[in-house]
Amino acid sequence: MINNRKKNFITINEGFICSHCKTKNLSAKKTCRNHCYKCLHSLHVDREIPGDRESECLGLMEPVNIEHNARKGYILTHKCHKCQKVIKNKVAEDDDFEEMMKIVTRNL
Repeated sequence: MINNRKKNFITINEGFICSHCKTKNLSAKKTCRNHCYKCLHSLHVDREIPGDRESECLGLMEPVNIEHNARKGYILTHKCHKCQKVIKNKVAEDDDFEEMMKIVTRNL
């Protein structure tokens, strides 16, 4: 049961092929990559703890918002197409700026 386990971030920084745009994503340089740097989509693979890889959903997560946090920098919000769960994650250094701007302007 999750309540009896450590609730800290689990470090997993692996490359992957994006399920949405099929771009090859290499592991990140300074953090753990959880979304495609090109289209910013992700997969719903974590259940409770970032990196736990215990989600049974595995739905495609669409980037729906970007906001700025004074402490953490820019934060990308994803929403799962399958179960509607919302998850936030920091923007990576190499994320596509034009794709980020599309999200920002879409939400104006």
